[in-house]
Amino acid sequence: MEQKNLHPLYPFKDSQSGKWGFKNNKDEVVVSPCWWLVYHQFSEGMCPVINDEKNVGFVDETDKLVIPCNYVHALDFRDGLAKVQEGGTFKIGYINHQGETAIPFKYRKGSDFEDGIATVSTADGMWGTIKKKDETITPFLFYSPLSFDEGLSPVVNREGKWGYTDMAGNMVIPYKWDFAEFFMQGLATVRNDNGKCGYIDKEGNIVVPCIWKSAIPFGRNRKISYVKDSNGIYFEINLKGNIIRQLDSCPKNI
Repeated sequence: MEQKNLHPLYPFKDSQSGKWGFKNNKDEVVVSPCWWLVYHQFSEGMCPVINDEKNVGFVDETDKLVIPCNYVHALDFRDGLAKVQEGGTFKIGYINHQGETAIPFKYRKGSDFEDGIATVSTADGMWGTIKKKDETITPFLFYSPLSFDEGLSPVVNREGKWGYTDMAGNMVIPYKWDFAEFFMQGLATVRNDNGKCGYIDKEGNIVVPCIWKSAIPFGRNRKISYVKDSNGIYFEINLKGNIIRQLDSCPKNI
């Protein structure tokens, strides 16, 4: 094929060979069924494929193997880079669309890049964040992966207590909670030593007292949330923690 296929592609398994490839929505073969397995979709014009030796490479939408099957694991391309894992050391690094190593194979675990940032852990299991040029943003000081919402990420210490850090690695809210969720609508769900849940603001102040058996985080576009009391009864609450109404059952579609 000389032109990039413009139709959505979906994986299919050849009934005779048992190998996988891709077709378009006209049922035309776009990527030949010659792979032991393929990932479920294309991203940034390429898709990871797995050969018979169980190694991973990348094909494009013209049926060309653009990046050889040199890796034992890979993620889709995001922000121009893909996380891949090499054999032998089983460390991870990141490659560009040409298959060139953009970030060396030195990390133990890592996420996709999103908005130019990825969360990665070092060989000793400590987590931080990096830019696409392998520049450290958040220092490697944390025992859990970092994921920032509204500028803060929940993190856990060696003793299993949770707090919040900012992107620079400053502990904005100290380690004191048995569990902590992401911030949404300026509030985060936390659980105290007694196993009761409530909500705090980004200064660590308790906005909704920890009196609930469970509490669901507020959504990015939802200014109501749901809590459950010790009797298993659910309530709908607003951002101030005021009860709006009692529910007959567990809320759905949240």
